[in-house]
Amino acid sequence: MLRLDGSRGRRPRAQSNVGDDPWPSTPSVPPARSSPPDRNEYAPELGRLEALTRTARDEGKEIVVVMGVGFVGAVMAAIVADTVDKKTGKPGKFVIGCQRPSPRSYWKIRS
Repeated sequence: MLRLDGSRGRRPRAQSNVGDDPWPSTPSVPPARSSPPDRNEYAPELGRLEALTRTARDEGKEIVVVMGVGFVGAVMAAIVADTVDKKTGKPGKFVIGCQRPSPRSYWKIRS
């Protein structure tokens, strides 16, 4: 790439501990905690996820958890979710994507 000053190449990007949020108008990362979150905070979401998982199992689907929904994890989750049973032609997987909340990746799970 030719820059205005006549030099070639890309301008070095400043390093940051915070990931690039494609939706910067949304809320930022919650403040750091001095102790782990209370398990009760997650009770409603855990209940919803358990119900969805139970339904998927009752339908005979295999439960797949993808840890990390970055470039690789998001594609892997999509590929697995798109698979179908050769005999029935129906989807056979229930995919759950998990992302650890961190300053670099919080926007992924917030969306």
